[in-house]
Amino acid sequence: MAVKKDKNYRERFINIRPFILYVGNRKRYKNFINAIKAYSISDKIRSNFDFVCFGGGIFSKSEKDLFKELNIDRSKIHFFEGDNQDLNFFYHKARLFIFPSLYEGFGLPLLEAMNMQCPVICSNSSCFPEIANDAAIFFDPKDIDSIKSQMEKTIFDNELLLDLKNKGVQNLNKYSWEKCSNETEKVYEKII
Repeated sequence: MAVKKDKNYRERFINIRPFILYVGNRKRYKNFINAIKAYSISDKIRSNFDFVCFGGGIFSKSEKDLFKELNIDRSKIHFFEGDNQDLNFFYHKARLFIFPSLYEGFGLPLLEAMNMQCPVICSNSSCFPEIANDAAIFFDPKDIDSIKSQMEKTIFDNELLLDLKNKGVQNLNKYSWEKCSNETEKVYEKII
């Protein structure tokens, strides 16, 4: 089910409170439930930040029920979908990007966020520490208190947020096409 965009689709967020960004599917191993529970138990975060979900489909009845059960004011949690330009807009505007997934094949959204200079906090599982290096703050994805404490530690620390942005840009250099090309060339030279 597509969500219709009005002509001021992106502009609606320009004047609202800062927000935490979650991108993509919210089911099973994506661990959205623990992320939203962590958000819900931090009065400090809830009173200063909204929570934006981009993509992954509109909120299901069970998600809406969960928000109600967790006493999350529905005016503070939002859903949007769109194209890459819309996604980049949200990465750029977010106070931080949260990636609570238990595992992924690679974790491309980490690099997408870094490319838009969006600070990243993510699971310390799967390949994420190797991908993000020191350009992210890590938490135990199965421990709601760990997620909450790392969100609080990061979101209110302007110096840390700036440091994460800078380290994210540096981290992207590991994944450039030029580097890939040079390394592929070296492999071919060894073979020949």
